[in-house]
Amino acid sequence: MCDACEFEFTSPAAVSAELIIRMRTIEVAMAGAPVAEEDWNVFLGRAGGSIGWTQYERMLLSRHKAAQDLSSEQSLARASPRRCDAI
Repeated sequence: MCDACEFEFTSPAAVSAELIIRMRTIEVAMAGAPVAEEDWNVFLGRAGGSIGWTQYERMLLSRHKAAQDLSSEQSLARASPRRCDAI
């Protein structure tokens, strides 16, 4: 990736498996041709190379949506304390 985009990902380990699954699910559901596996590997830091701008925007949008979804789910889980209904 270019230096301007390096701030997005500090390392491949910083992207959780859950986030990757959510990103890929969102991206495949988008209109248009899905991103190639090779481009995902570059985007996630698993391989070197370049990514076309259209594919990069598509993956970045899916990453932002996935992060928002996971953040919302975690917020709901924290806001809803568990209680025992058996008592």
